[in-house]
Amino acid sequence: MPVTEKNPLLGELATLKGRMDELYTESFGEGREEGPCPPGQSETWQPLMDVWESKEEWLLLFDLPDVRTEDLHVEIKENLLTIRGERCGLSLAGQYLRSQRERPDGPFFRTVELPTDIESENIRASFKRGVLSIRIPRNSNSSLTAHRIKVHRAYRVFNP
Repeated sequence: MPVTEKNPLLGELATLKGRMDELYTESFGEGREEGPCPPGQSETWQPLMDVWESKEEWLLLFDLPDVRTEDLHVEIKENLLTIRGERCGLSLAGQYLRSQRERPDGPFFRTVELPTDIESENIRASFKRGVLSIRIPRNSNSSLTAHRIKVHRAYRVFNP
């Protein structure tokens, strides 16, 4: 008897793992174009995020210091918002003073499940001083549409 028949939660976890594997392959899998960093980075990392909610919109803020605007990709598909890109590390002579680096380099991605009461066509993204700001207007009468979101270089940082 398979384990999933004993515990239906394991079947749901297996389905979730399969979907996450698909998302990873779509973002970083085979056929991925060479990024801005030298080859050799295989580990991915997730940027830190804050989420703000008001009656009019959702505001997502991602910490991405040392990432260039042109290296950011923001997409919406079904009810998932995905950001991905790559950060290149510094090439300095010498060695690190600590046994562990705290600032990851290489490819990153983060997927956020969105609520259904949003206007996906009017999502705005801007990038300023290492912070990616994504404003998502709320509208209970709209439907989600898959598309890529252009990231604009901001002249000011959004204040929530």
